Amino acid sequence: MRLIDTSTYELRKFMNVATRPPYAILSHTWTENEVSLERYRLSEVSSSTVIDYEKIRYACHKAKLEGYAYLWYLWVDTCCIDKKSSAELSEAINSMWRWYRKSSVCFEYIADVSCRDAR
Repeated sequence: MRLIDTSTYELRKFMNVATRPPYAILSHTWTENEVSLERYRLSEVSSSTVIDYEKIRYACHKAKLEGYAYLWYLWVDTCCIDKKSSAELSEAINSMWRWYRKSSVCFEYIADVSCRDAR
């Protein structure tokens, strides 16, 4: 399982479930310009102004704001799964329900709903 370090935005891979640290999940609506693993690795996440990077940065920041200071990692489906690897994609699809269940917190980002709409 790949996780994003919430302080450095670096991707880290945790193979052993027993040593996997606590993590948050970003559940989100997909847009036209989603950040793939390949794109994530090639870009400077911390300085990008593209909205799809902003939602990742915001989820990292929110984990700390909400009192989850121990959450140093974040999982985002679009950039933590290598979709070019059929084996990894298959494993992710079969494991995703467990990853959500084992997460410490799940943040939702729904692109087409504003705060005003939610009232």
